[in-house]
Amino acid sequence: MHLKKLLIAIGIATVALSCSKEQSVQTRENKLSFHAKADCSDEPMKDAAVGVLAGTRTLYLKSSFNKEIDLFWQDAATYPWAKIQEFEPTGTKGVYRITLSYPDRYPGVWYARRVGTLSAVVPGEDFGVFLPVRQGATDRVTEDFSDWTYGSADPWSEVSDTPLDKWTTALKDRGFSSEPVGSDTLGRCYGRVGYIRLGDKDAHRGSVLTPRNDSFLYDTLLMVSFRAAAFKEKVGAKDDNRFRVEVTGGGFIRDYAETEQTWIEFEAPYIANQDDFFGPGSWFLVFVADSDANPMTSTTRIKITSGTDATEGCARLYLDDICITRLVPDVDEDFYTENGGSGADHIMTTINTE
Repeated sequence: MHLKKLLIAIGIATVALSCSKEQSVQTRENKLSFHAKADCSDEPMKDAAVGVLAGTRTLYLKSSFNKEIDLFWQDAATYPWAKIQEFEPTGTKGVYRITLSYPDRYPGVWYARRVGTLSAVVPGEDFGVFLPVRQGATDRVTEDFSDWTYGSADPWSEVSDTPLDKWTTALKDRGFSSEPVGSDTLGRCYGRVGYIRLGDKDAHRGSVLTPRNDSFLYDTLLMVSFRAAAFKEKVGAKDDNRFRVEVTGGGFIRDYAETEQTWIEFEAPYIANQDDFFGPGSWFLVFVADSDANPMTSTTRIKITSGTDATEGCARLYLDDICITRLVPDVDEDFYTENGGSGADHIMTTINTE
C-alpha cells in the first residue's frame, strides 16, 4: 500500500476537532494512538513525562489511516519549551517514530511543572489524539523574591535592610513569617532586592517559615528547593555558614524515615561576587515525607534558620528561589534517589548556568 508523505507541523497551533465523545474513544483505542514501545504492544499513553535536564524522549504513533498525519506541539509559552525533532515511519506499517527534544527546566524556579501537548490529527477525517507532556512536578509554593525591592542587591551594602514586620501588605500576604531564635525577641528576617537575609551583623540568628498551603493535607511527599549562601567580608572574617531546615506542623525529613526526625542541618557556600553571589553550589534540596503517626497537614511549613545551637558570633544567611513541589511516586521523577537524598542539589547543578 502506498504511503503518502507525512506533514510535520512544528510550533504552536490551535487544532479544532469536531469529534464526539464516542469518536474520541474510538480514535484513541482503535484509530490513532501514542505509545511508549516501538511495537505499540503497550496500552495507549494517556500522558508522558520528560526529565528536568535537557534531552530527548522517543514516542511512537500508531495509525490505521492510509493518509498524511499532522503532528503539532502546543504549549502556553511565548516560545515553545519543547519541539518535534523527528517524525518518520519506523518501517512497520502504520507506526511512526517521534523524537521530542526539550531544554533544561531552567531558569527560574527549576522544578515547578510545565505542560505541553502533542497533537496528532488526520486532516479531513475529524480524527485526532492528544498527549499531555509534563516536565517538573506540581508546585505548591514558589517564590523568587523578584518583587522584593528593599535595601540593596549588593550583599555588602550598608543600605538598611527591611525587617519582615515592615514589609508591604502585599508582600506579607504572600504568607512568609519569622520566629525569634533562642532567647531573641525578633525573627530577624530581612527583605533585600530579589532575595531575603536571615540574621544580622550583631550576631542575632534569623528564621523564615514558608507559607501555609491547604494542599499539603493531601500530600505524602514534598521536595523543597532553594538557594542559600552565607555571609563573609570581602577580605577577612566569615560568618558561621551552618543552617537548619525544619518541618513544622506535620511531616518529617525523608532521610530519617526510621526515627522521623523533623530537622536537618547543612553548610552553605559563602557569597562569591556581587553579580551572582550565590554561586553554582548554592542550590539545596530537602525531601519531606509523612506517616500515619506523623502526617502532613494544612499547617505543615518549612522553617529555615541561620546558624545552629552551637553557633558563636554572626550567622547571616541569604535565601532565594524557594520552591516546594508535590511528588507522586511512579508519576513524577524520583528526585530523592536521583539526588542521593537531601542536601546539595546534584541534579540541576549539572547545568552550565553561565
